[in-house]
Amino acid sequence: MTTDHDAHLGRDDKDGFIHVGRASDLIIRRGNNIDPVVIERALLAHPEVTGANAVGRPDPCSGEAPVAYVTLRDGSTSTGRTIRDWVSGRISQRAATPTEVTVVDAL
Repeated sequence: MTTDHDAHLGRDDKDGFIHVGRASDLIIRRGNNIDPVVIERALLAHPEVTGANAVGRPDPCSGEAPVAYVTLRDGSTSTGRTIRDWVSGRISQRAATPTEVTVVDAL
């Protein structure tokens, strides 16, 4: 059962900032429960990553695929692919390795 409170994932404050939450705290991939925070912490350990967000993208074969969005320091030469390759060796749960990392201007 969903209540009105459950349906609201974001709010704006008196200064006009928007604060958002997650609909679900787990990404479920082939029966593996993945905490997005584990992925985000690993990404934030990269010296050029300034922000990270991991989410589950619907996947017909595995249920959800973990994907990530990152912001990078000015002058960074890293790409989504190089960040993904770097982080893949730093996440102990193989299923939690993002299938894709996308570099964005802002989160």
